[in-house]
Amino acid sequence: MAQTPKVLFLVGTVSLPAFILKIMAKNLCSNLQRAGIIDLDHLLDEINWPDPGTGEWLFKDDRYKRWRKSDKSEILWLHGGPGIGKTMLAKHVARKFLKGPGEPLGGVKLVFYFAQPHLSIAGVPPNDAEGLGPIGEEVLEQQVAKVACDLLYGILQQDGNLFDNCKTELENQGVNFFTNPNSLWNVLGKMTKKCPEGPVYFLIDGLDALEKRVCGKLISRIQGLITRTKRPVKLFVTGRNVPRVTYLLGRRFNEINLDDNENVGVDVKSFIRNRMNALGGWQDRQKDGATEMILKMSGRTFLWASLVIDHLKLDCSGPQYEKYLSKFPEKLGSLYKKMLEEVQLQEGSERILKIIQSVALAFRPLTFGELGHILECIEKEEAGTGKLDSHGRTNVEPLERTADIRQYVRSSRAFLRAGDISVSIVHHTATEYLFDENRRESLQMPPKSTFDLTVSWECFQYLHSALAGSQEMPKDFRDLVAKWPYLNYAAESWVLHARRSAELNDKLWDDSDRNWLQHKFFEPSDAVRKPWIKLCGDQKMEILEGEQTPLHIVVCLGLMPLVEKALLFFESGTQETNKYQSPLHLAAKFMSKTYQILIDKGSPSLLTAQDQDGNTPLHQAASSGYWPMLVALVEKFRTPEYKTYSNEINKQNHSGNTPLHLAFQFDHPKMVEFLVSKGAKPTIVNQSGDTATQLGKKLGRGDSLDILKQAGFVKETEGEIQENPGEEKEEKPEEEKEEKLGKESEEKLGKDSEEKPGGGGGENSEMVYPNEMADTGRKAATEILAQTKEGKKAESADVIDGEKGEKGEEEIKEEIKKEIKKEIKEEIKKEIKKEIKEEIGNGECEREATTEPIPFHEWPAPVRACIFFYILLVILTYL
Repeated sequence: MAQTPKVLFLVGTVSLPAFILKIMAKNLCSNLQRAGIIDLDHLLDEINWPDPGTGEWLFKDDRYKRWRKSDKSEILWLHGGPGIGKTMLAKHVARKFLKGPGEPLGGVKLVFYFAQPHLSIAGVPPNDAEGLGPIGEEVLEQQVAKVACDLLYGILQQDGNLFDNCKTELENQGVNFFTNPNSLWNVLGKMTKKCPEGPVYFLIDGLDALEKRVCGKLISRIQGLITRTKRPVKLFVTGRNVPRVTYLLGRRFNEINLDDNENVGVDVKSFIRNRMNALGGWQDRQKDGATEMILKMSGRTFLWASLVIDHLKLDCSGPQYEKYLSKFPEKLGSLYKKMLEEVQLQEGSERILKIIQSVALAFRPLTFGELGHILECIEKEEAGTGKLDSHGRTNVEPLERTADIRQYVRSSRAFLRAGDISVSIVHHTATEYLFDENRRESLQMPPKSTFDLTVSWECFQYLHSALAGSQEMPKDFRDLVAKWPYLNYAAESWVLHARRSAELNDKLWDDSDRNWLQHKFFEPSDAVRKPWIKLCGDQKMEILEGEQTPLHIVVCLGLMPLVEKALLFFESGTQETNKYQSPLHLAAKFMSKTYQILIDKGSPSLLTAQDQDGNTPLHQAASSGYWPMLVALVEKFRTPEYKTYSNEINKQNHSGNTPLHLAFQFDHPKMVEFLVSKGAKPTIVNQSGDTATQLGKKLGRGDSLDILKQAGFVKETEGEIQENPGEEKEEKPEEEKEEKLGKESEEKLGKDSEEKPGGGGGENSEMVYPNEMADTGRKAATEILAQTKEGKKAESADVIDGEKGEKGEEEIKEEIKKEIKKEIKEEIKKEIKKEIKEEIGNGECEREATTEPIPFHEWPAPVRACIFFYILLVILTYL
């Protein structure tokens, strides 16, 4: 599996069948179907619909109808305080668009994105992110890329026929496409154009939940999409009424303020009545009285009403409702305070608070089995018997204690909510309240960073308890998870908790009791890593299969505090370099901030290492679009101590591509501008005969080319892109040209397929070309070149003399050069075909030598077998 991209993305060599690309895209997008995502299936499931009778007023509102029916681009900004029902109204709108009563789903009707407040930026929630100082530009761009990826996923769920708009970029960029914000938003624009005629509707819920700079970039991208598509785009946005969102949306938008909207009160009353009717043992007059009282106190807030009704279920019978309800404060923050005080008054409050904390800071809802393990650990810690043995195994067997967990949920005073299989925090505002810095000390709760490090370490040890004793990969992980109920969460989240802890306070990692690098996970063997990769669900981690050094592993995981320790072993020669990629290559591929330490403290050999394709870390940074690392490397090579490496910016890989070529190929305009400004040469030619700008022209990289035009590096004449006339193309000596022609002939004849001992027999004989044929090709190319040069000399002089009056001498010479090259190529093709027919004589070589994509049915049989084997694995996985 780890080598799949090598087979699937042979850019410029083979034409990938559309069905393979579709499977690849679906497979790579599967990470979007994580717990809690609001996608098409979620919206169409009746269990997630708003309460009957609520929200209908919105569709009769004049502002909504004006937004819906206008033939111009419009923005509708729906805002209100926490818990007032913004997301429910957004779901109502989405469902109305996506499928009406009895209407079959077909075509793209609405493009939607529901922000998840519990999701993090680099492992850090949005509200914490602003306190970390300057967050890297790359992290912000990745958040914006993720929004675009979710939007694309939503489009393809509704209309798979629009996949063709992704096909070209998937072929050009491979897996990098899914993390490239520029390409993702460009493709999103193309898909928007291809949608049915009429306005295109976008819905963005919870805009304020995003970090403020991400919010700004997202709105800017949407506004750019509106400008480029030149068709009406309707944007429906919800969130709290924070000044930054209002400012970013601009002046022209309609707004609906839910805080002073009477219709919200009607919806809240309907919601309360439905919940009260579900209470058993209450008389109708008591239900009516409680409904009116809760409505009056709630301030028309769904969340407040819901929390109070939960308390009624726990503590109150009908006759006492007035006295009981009068004790509740009318503000949400004050209500949280009362709930917390009630928790602290209970026996065993410390244990209850630890369970609330565990659920609140988890990256997803926790199953009863997972909470059972957490409860077991808390109890053993209190008893002083929860020690760990030398292999990181706990001395207790994990137990599932559903009844106990449900009792703790009741004791949480509505901070927690239990479903059929999992437990979650009641609302993200409850997490914000509980972990407010001004309140944390009074609750005697540890800081988030300490909690995250503790949880990460426990998850890490749990993995070793479950996996370290296995001699082979489990065939069915369900049996293993049944025995170790915390295993899924440990595998999915130990790295996330570790990263979040390091972001908040990396000094905690100096604790010598946590000997991370001494565990099996970081050993060269993948006995623990391989099953972890299958469990964690992150396909990018497949690169860690097989033997690895600790430095390669910690770089891929992004564990900054461990990098320096691992680098000491790596640089001292006690660890060998991974044979495919250096740690710095992986830092670029994973967009890991560990590059900072590697560049600052690594050796020149680490900074200039080449992988099996000849790519340096600078090449990889350009491919991945990792802006800060690319800048850091370029600036490092410009320092006096790295003077001898100053030409790394123009270094070519085995395909002849420079970092500038790759910046064009992978669609990173800002990188193109930066590289050229720092000395990258647009005139270097790769093995396909293209300069970077010519490659950009072929791939339609208009943004990058516009930047170079404005800077004066290229010009456009009659639709053709040409380098600045002030810069000469790098011409190679004639001897090098001859050698290159010979090598090209050799490659076309199958240089990589050496003649096997015993002749060309066997089932693969059609793929073997004798070495003598390569020599013949080189010799033929040299002779053709010499003859052509001699034959053209006199002709050149005559032509120049005859046409001097009409054209300039340099222009005529350039035309003659082109004609010579064309004739040489044709003669070489003829000689190659002739020699192949004479040597093989089997009629298998009728196809002309060409750089055109090879149809799938003509690929070599082993490659086709690999592709179909991969497809079979994917199908079996989905089944």
